Amino acid sequence: MNGNSGLIWVLLAIFGVFGLGALFLGKSKTLQTEIEEQDIDILMFDNIVRWFKTKSIEEIIKSNKNYSATVLKGYEAKKYFNKTTDKHIVVASVFDENKGDIVKAKVFKANKIDGKLREMFGDKDLIVLK
Repeated sequence: MNGNSGLIWVLLAIFGVFGLGALFLGKSKTLQTEIEEQDIDILMFDNIVRWFKTKSIEEIIKSNKNYSATVLKGYEAKKYFNKTTDKHIVVASVFDENKGDIVKAKVFKANKIDGKLREMFGDKDLIVLK
């Protein structure tokens, strides 16, 4: 198992809670994507929405009905992306539910996260945007 498999398994467990786990059973568990990174003082929910609304990301999501917009935070995001930092790590990604792969991702490294984003996560480490 390579270092990238950990996040995929975490995503599977979390999606399982939401009733989506069955979509991923027996699928590929590798990360083969370009990852952008951005250091930011205060990460706001709007920063994440803007990334998903860029033309290239919208086109990727619309190109395949199995792609979903996901946002991951916390310990597993840091571990998976090999980030040893005191900053908040929040990962916006296009996730292929059929293959269990991240298609495209952006890692935000923030000193703080805004209240709206904290509220959206609540006690969860993963949210799926519709």
